[in-house]
Amino acid sequence: MKNFFLAIYISFFLFTTASVSWAEPSFFIQTLTNNFIDWFFGKVDGYITNETSEEGMEQEKEASTEKDQPETERISEKNLVMRNDLYYKKFTNLPFSGLVESYHENGQLKTTGQIINGKRNALWEKYYSNGRQKSIGHYRMGIKEGSWKYYFLNSNLKEEEFYKNGEKHGLWKTFDPQGSLLKTESYKLGELLITTFN
Repeated sequence: MKNFFLAIYISFFLFTTASVSWAEPSFFIQTLTNNFIDWFFGKVDGYITNETSEEGMEQEKEASTEKDQPETERISEKNLVMRNDLYYKKFTNLPFSGLVESYHENGQLKTTGQIINGKRNALWEKYYSNGRQKSIGHYRMGIKEGSWKYYFLNSNLKEEEFYKNGEKHGLWKTFDPQGSLLKTESYKLGELLITTFN
C-alpha cells in the first residue's frame, strides 16, 4: 500500500513540476524531498497548534502586510538557469523576476539588467573588468529593441546595431579599434538591403 501512495505522489509531482534543466541534476530529488517534508510538517503543525492566541494572530497580520510589499530581488547571472527560453533562479519552479548584477573577480561590475517573468527586459549593460563599458542596449520581454552599442576595450565604438521587434532594422555600423568606420549595412525587418565597405 505504501508503494502505491509513493507512486501516486511521484506521478503527481512529475505532472505539476516545471521541466528540469540538466544544469541542476539534483533538482528533482531535492524538490521531491522538500515537497514531502513541507506537506508532512504542515500536517504535524496543524495537530500541535489547535488554538491560536490573539498575540499570534497579531504577529501573523504584521508578517502578511510585510509580504504584501515585495522587494526587488538582486541576483547574479551565475545563479540563473535557462529552461524553455525563460530564466529561472536555480532550484526553483517559477520564472525569475528581479534585477541581475554580476561582478568580475576584481569586484568591478560585469553585468546589470532586469528580468521580468523569466525574460530580459529594459536596459542591459555589460562592462569589462577595468570598468569600461562593453555593451549597452534594451530588451522588450526577451527581444532586442532599438539601439545596441558594443565597445572595444579602449572605449571606442565597435558596432552599432538597431532592432525592431527583434529583427535587424535600419543602419548597422562596424568600426575598427581606432574608431574608423569599416562597414555599413542597411536592413529592413531582418532583410539585408545593402552593404557598403569603407
